[in-house]
Amino acid sequence: MVVGIWLGHERHNFNYSDSARVAAQFEMAKAAIDKYKNHQAVLAWGIGNEMDGYKEDGGNPLIWKAVEQIAAYAKSVDPNHPTMTVVAEILPKRVENINTLCPSIDIIGINTYAGCASIPQR
Repeated sequence: MVVGIWLGHERHNFNYSDSARVAAQFEMAKAAIDKYKNHQAVLAWGIGNEMDGYKEDGGNPLIWKAVEQIAAYAKSVDPNHPTMTVVAEILPKRVENINTLCPSIDIIGINTYAGCASIPQR
């Protein structure tokens, strides 16, 4: 299974500029990784789901800094399982930010609905 680690959404009033909230989120993620890192059912670590928003371009680097911190931690304690993050739709700025700011992310998951047929072109 992919172990899903929920991260705060700005559209739900999570503020990635609030270092205390980001630190608490990191500790929650760390606890989950530590708890399940040796479980035989783990295939990958899913770090966040659509926390970059549906319509925004995913341009807030603080989101991706938090994702990278968690992904780097996962890799440091569990190098046997890949890390992934999931975005809503695929926009160029999102992919650019993940590729640039999250070198510890191995897989980008894409949630798409009506746009499914155009994924190959995008």
